[in-house]
Amino acid sequence: MAPGPWSRERDGRFAAGILGVLADNVLAQAVLAHRHPDMWAVTTEFAFDFFSSPVEGQELTASATALVVDAGGGGSHGRITDEGGGAVADVTFWGRFVEGVPQAVVDQHRAPSLEVRPGSLAELLGLERDGDQMVFRERGELVNPLGIMHGGVLFPTLERAAVELGARPEGMVTASMRINYLRPASGDILIAVRQIHRGRTFASAEATALRPDGKVAAWALLTFRSTGR
Repeated sequence: MAPGPWSRERDGRFAAGILGVLADNVLAQAVLAHRHPDMWAVTTEFAFDFFSSPVEGQELTASATALVVDAGGGGSHGRITDEGGGAVADVTFWGRFVEGVPQAVVDQHRAPSLEVRPGSLAELLGLERDGDQMVFRERGELVNPLGIMHGGVLFPTLERAAVELGARPEGMVTASMRINYLRPASGDILIAVRQIHRGRTFASAEATALRPDGKVAAWALLTFRSTGR
């Protein structure tokens, strides 16, 4: 993966949450490699620790190792590094197995490509503000082979919503994020953010993704830290 303008925040800084898609694909495969041929895996939990911001255009590499796999699912650990081998992020993944391989996987179907290359992550996601919440509109190119919202896409969406709604203080960066996927997400998603702590060098917040039926699809805990600049 080579970050482009679409992986940047409005001010040009790297948007850490964009690593969710890369990590979801690679860490899930480490578990999928041990599945029964008639089973598939869905993501249930992600934990990220962010260490550095990569240079735009520089290739990023994700590696993963399965830690535990049983009949119900499994967990893996991975690291994302830059071209020089420097650590960009550490990731832990948990997923569960479900019956049936998606037809899109059998047919090797690819999601439709974006017609216009976005100039920032905000443009890519198309988040809309609705009072003190954000709305994420469902789009065909952002779903997974099961036809629901890709977990790796929902990850940066919650992080971006927290930033857009002011939960990350000025001068801080996203330091870590843990997300739980509770239900399949489809349709337009409403995101609510609550500030938990806001200090001079450290802050935290939670972001909740609500489906059109009002049920929680995903919940995330984010921490932010001062860069010391």
